[in-house]
Parts: sequence; structure tokens; C-alpha cells
Amino acid sequence: MPSNKNLEKVSRWLSRWKPRLLLDKWAVMPSMEDKDPASKDGFVDMVVITVDTNNSEAWLRFYPRLWKESAEYQEMSTIHELAHIHTDHVRILLDKAVKAGVIDKQEVKEKIEDLTNTVAKIVYKVYQKKKSSSEYHI
Repeated sequence: MPSNKNLEKVSRWLSRWKPRLLLDKWAVMPSMEDKDPASKDGFVDMVVITVDTNNSEAWLRFYPRLWKESAEYQEMSTIHELAHIHTDHVRILLDKAVKAGVIDKQEVKEKIEDLTNTVAKIVYKVYQKKKSSSEYHI
């Protein structure tokens, strides 16, 4: 069963990072999952966001494996997923280009992840004043 302590932690992160990411008007609903998802190419998601840009809503799913990582990694993962809200518009446009056969789907996924990670790192560094969070590629 998911921990209330983890849900409280996520609630604090959302209160802290939504305004910093200019997401005040977004409804972000977290959920704690009971088990980790299946591996994708050897990678297991630890936190995943689903975004509805039309209604300014997003759903964050936290998986048990995340809670085995450091507190900083957990928080950075949450920031990264929230940053996807801003990059989702670009992903939608690029998905249209994939359907038209103009670009490769995997290339789009990699570029969106890179962009999202950059946004998350910038916000994290500005507000945390850490020397470097470059070791985190979520």
C-alpha cells in the first residue's frame, strides 16, 4: 500500500514547484501506484505524467521504485515531469510531423526528453542554488 508520507512529500513538492514552473492555474493530481510498471527497453518508469493541455490538467503517477532513490532524485524527477507540461505542446506538433513521415518517432521522444530535462534543471538550479545537478538525467 502506498505511503501517506510519500503523498505528503509530493504535495509539498507540488506546492513548491508549480508556482516556480508557472503552473499555478494547472490542476495536477498525484497518485501512488502499488507496483512498478513493466520495463521498456530495460528502463522502468518511476514517475509519469499525463497532460491535458486543453483543460490545464495533469496526472502524476508515482511508482514504488522512485522511493528507493535519494530525496534529491525524487524531487528532481517530479520537477522533470512537471516540466513536461510546458514541452507537451511541442510534442504534439512533432507527433504530427511523425505521422506525416517527416521525422522519426524515437528522435522526437529523445529531443522532447532533452528539452524537458533542460527546463527542469534550469528551474532546479535557479531555486535550489546547487553547484550542479548535471548528474541527473531523468
